[in-house]
Amino acid sequence: MQKIPSSQLALQFGGSSSVGVGVLSVSRAVADAVAHVAANARTRGVTPLGATPAPSPSPLPCANGVEITPFNIASNSLEIKLFYDMSCTMLHKDFKLSLNANAGGSTVTITGSETTYAMDGVTVVDSSNLNLTVNMTNGTESSFELQAMRSTTTSQPSSTLGLSCTIGSTVTCADGAVVHSPPINADQGLTDMATLTFTAGSGVTLSGNGTVYAGPLNALVLAPMSGTGPVPSAWTITGATQSTPFTITASVLFSPNGLLNPGTQLSFVTQAANGSASDTVTITVSQSGQIMGTITDTTSGAQVATFTVDQSGNGTITFANGTTETITDWTIAS
Repeated sequence: MQKIPSSQLALQFGGSSSVGVGVLSVSRAVADAVAHVAANARTRGVTPLGATPAPSPSPLPCANGVEITPFNIASNSLEIKLFYDMSCTMLHKDFKLSLNANAGGSTVTITGSETTYAMDGVTVVDSSNLNLTVNMTNGTESSFELQAMRSTTTSQPSSTLGLSCTIGSTVTCADGAVVHSPPINADQGLTDMATLTFTAGSGVTLSGNGTVYAGPLNALVLAPMSGTGPVPSAWTITGATQSTPFTITASVLFSPNGLLNPGTQLSFVTQAANGSASDTVTITVSQSGQIMGTITDTTSGAQVATFTVDQSGNGTITFANGTTETITDWTIAS
């Protein structure tokens, strides 16, 4: 296996909307919907699954790029659709979920699927099997843990994702991810811990640190950390032959449908083995929604590369020597 440059690791995990800050918008949307279901279950004092069957609900009208089919007691299901556009014509993500709350509504377990579409709203890019547990305190979500196993319909990487958060005035999250990347014949992974503060207008500020990993194809394995560990539960990765520490700070603005808005700024700094800074990725979002980034050698200040991708992580990267490569799902093709 070739040694993966830190610029590739920084792009994959500093830019990826499927790992880190991007997943929080989706998790929050799901958690909000789950909280509504749990509150109803808590009021009734019974599980949704054991309640009296009712007619299947119709989808609610499109609202700012989000379409929700309300909880169906008969089938114990909920569907959430996120669109690339505010008028709900170009489908981005389709969540089909089965929910079950305990008798007091203090714990909600969710299983289901997430299907992601290209920006044409038709072509399926990948799908994930989801397992989510939301813990409630006084009808409000207080913590959750999400595990996702992702598969693809093309030659794109498959991945696993774990995310655990405790929720208060600030949100503390531990997450981990492993991406299997046949185009580069290698695996890449990440574990980190971050503190987030949600602000008005669907914004979030974030700071944290962690480690990115690399290893032979299909060698990396993600698992919850055993033992007592920190709260929320941390994640571990085994099978790596290369590891690189990093720090991340971000000020992120989300639209209601979970896409990144103009005004978003992110800095992702990897570190060399001696502890000195190695590469810095800075990311901004244009008025048209394009995500633009610069990778810089932190020590010399020299620009390593620039890249532009759409909200699906597809685009191009241009290196300092003038060569270009295609980026597909946040991964450089070669």
